[in-house]
Amino acid sequence: MIGGFLTAEEWQALTELARDGLAEHRLARRANGLVLLDRAMSCDEVGRVPLIDDDTIRTWHRLFEKDGVDGLAEFHYGGRISPLSLDQQATLTALVAKPCG
Repeated sequence: MIGGFLTAEEWQALTELARDGLAEHRLARRANGLVLLDRAMSCDEVGRVPLIDDDTIRTWHRLFEKDGVDGLAEFHYGGRISPLSLDQQATLTALVAKPCG
């Protein structure tokens, strides 16, 4: 098992990248989350693997309960500006693109 090799800063930067995505990707994550909820997984369990907090999972469930699949497909969040400078973003992009080994 590989583990424990990221610094706190690297972990934070990679987590932010994992949470970012196109609308189609975000919709697929929401749909997957609700399917897992339907299988009686807890909000915490559903959110743990894709790095999503349990409150977000609950929000998705509320959206679905209110407006069905159409409610999941709406993204009203504008996001936020990256805490990384442009140089840091370029360095991270190069690091992530670098082959392992």
